[in-house]
Amino acid sequence: VEWKITEQFTLKTLSGATLMFDVFRDNSLVLNAEIEYRNSYARLKNKAALRDSYWQFTIGAMWSPLPNFYAAANVGFNFAREMEFRHSPIADTDISTAPVVMLNAGFVW
Repeated sequence: VEWKITEQFTLKTLSGATLMFDVFRDNSLVLNAEIEYRNSYARLKNKAALRDSYWQFTIGAMWSPLPNFYAAANVGFNFAREMEFRHSPIADTDISTAPVVMLNAGFVW
């Protein structure tokens, strides 16, 4: 769901919330802050499974110098991370807060 709060501020929600600020009101530079809950599962040997869940907070910017090209950078951290092993002798694990750095670039068709 996307809410246009003002001409420059937008709030998007799905598995978290992202607050975006369109600096020049033309989507050429958008600043953002995001909090998101992430949860994934993986199958292991002998019917064992792993559940990896955590919260992630990031701040960043997306730059679009051309209509079909963008580049983005975000920094932040993961926290409250838990790795739960099911049907496995491996003990469940709580993981310390960790930094996050994301760089993306692409074309939009």
